[in-house]
Amino acid sequence: MPFQKLKLIASAAFICGISFQTCASGMDIDKLSEECNALNAESCYNLGYLNDEGKQMTRDAGTAAIYYEKACSLNYSQGCNNLANLHRHGSGIPQNIDLAVRYYQKAIELGDPLACYNLGRLYELGDGVEKDYGKAAELYAKGCEKDSGVSCGALGLQYLGVNGAEPDYAKALEINAKACGLDDAEGCNSLGVMYQRPMGTEQNTEKALELYEKACAMDHVTACTNIAQLYLNGNGTEQDVQKAVKYYERAVELNDGETMNFLGTLYAAGEKVAQDQKKAAGLFDTACRLDNGYACENYAKMLYSGAGIKQNKEDALKYYEKSCSLADYSSCSFLGYLYVSGEDGVKQNGTKGREYFEAACAGNNGNGCSNLGVMYEKGDTVDKDLNKAMELYSYSCILQDSKGCISMARLYIREDSGIKTDYVKGKTYMELACKYGDDNACEDLKSFR
Repeated sequence: MPFQKLKLIASAAFICGISFQTCASGMDIDKLSEECNALNAESCYNLGYLNDEGKQMTRDAGTAAIYYEKACSLNYSQGCNNLANLHRHGSGIPQNIDLAVRYYQKAIELGDPLACYNLGRLYELGDGVEKDYGKAAELYAKGCEKDSGVSCGALGLQYLGVNGAEPDYAKALEINAKACGLDDAEGCNSLGVMYQRPMGTEQNTEKALELYEKACAMDHVTACTNIAQLYLNGNGTEQDVQKAVKYYERAVELNDGETMNFLGTLYAAGEKVAQDQKKAAGLFDTACRLDNGYACENYAKMLYSGAGIKQNKEDALKYYEKSCSLADYSSCSFLGYLYVSGEDGVKQNGTKGREYFEAACAGNNGNGCSNLGVMYEKGDTVDKDLNKAMELYSYSCILQDSKGCISMARLYIREDSGIKTDYVKGKTYMELACKYGDDNACEDLKSFR
């Protein structure tokens, strides 16, 4: 949930002729300036907001901070809250978390409920302050008492045990119901989850769908995907793939990279939807641009193989590299393989390949660990070290990579491997390789003595 900013204030309505929440233009800047100079805090705040949002003028967060600070000095709580947000993000002014905390605290003292939420988020995330879930919950509770829906929604998550605390479903039900009643999307989604699973209430998929619908209408991505999953799988409701796709596409419209990647996999495989490789490629590419590493890898695979789109191995390499940089460690392992082998026009570079294997293994990718083990066993770009190789093979096997298990089995079985022969251990590793899906290992076990 993002930090919350107050919008234009009620007295501006007569200038715009509409409510303050939707007023975006038509304010008399000269009149506001005159009133602000006469120490009208609300006018100073509105000038700050217009500069902050770039409404009727070029956005100037630095000038916004000046007006917010003047409004805050006149004990206008919303000015303090929005000024704290600028200090928090370093927007237009140098980032200063200490000042952000100070202004949030002043806003809270002046009765601003959104400041309770914003300061609570700082403590929950440990963003520039020491992480303190208890303090965060206290602040959310304070904001919720003042009917801040977003504070209630955050508090409801605490009672569901999101930060490791013992869940209190009765309290979660009460608080999330209040949050949803205050039109907080997070609260509606959480309440939907409680009815779907169920958690502290009787299962009611129809009720869950109703709550997810409300949250999705407020642009809550997870709620939209929750609806989609229910319709896709027919869990507690009649399966309706068309409806599922509709809600997945809504999440896509909300720029959710994870949903783009998932929907792309459905189209690529033709799973429950008509196969459409071009649509899949477009979704993967867009999600990758939103820094979804798995989508980068999926698009790289399509470019590399030419599956449904024009083959382009040079571009595929770039997408694999981005995927690896986004901590998709299977891409790191594949890049390592390409550089070590020098296949498909990639200039062979063992050192670079080893670095990719190291990154993959550090990210608990078993294939990366087993390939790195091979390099240590052979002394390829590193000093030959059989003990290090065995350590890597063993860890790879723990990570359920059959190649690591087979490598360990081979070392124990072969009499010239450099370690003491141990057929019992060798068979154990071969059994693990078979268990993890290596058919050759399963076949070899039949003749194992």
